[in-house]
Amino acid sequence: MPDPRTQGFDCRKAVPALFTAPAHSAPLGIVWGRNSHFPPSYRDSLYIAYHGSLGVQDPAKYRDCKIERFVIQNGLPIRSEVFATGWRAPKQMCRDAWGRPVGLVIGVDGAMYVSDAKGGRIYRIWYRGR
Repeated sequence: MPDPRTQGFDCRKAVPALFTAPAHSAPLGIVWGRNSHFPPSYRDSLYIAYHGSLGVQDPAKYRDCKIERFVIQNGLPIRSEVFATGWRAPKQMCRDAWGRPVGLVIGVDGAMYVSDAKGGRIYRIWYRGR
């Protein structure tokens, strides 16, 4: 018996993913930058905390502990870039890292707060301006 939830669904109308993350990268936290005090070009961005991989043995397939910024234009992501990193040394596995970012929140002060599942810390990222 066909699943009633899929009746009338046409796979030819499905929209492919605009961005994907590699296996074991563990994207956990997500926040819009709209209420931040970052420069205007950074406010209409989506920020994702990547917890990094633990079980990957091949360094070529290793996923970093980082925060990535997805630039949004006209409601669609157009590119991504690393926004914050440094929780581990180069070629160091995440199990040996200093921290592993998990949750992201924009505080009432306009700063981004990052929870760290490994180090048990909260990091504050803010824009000082020039």
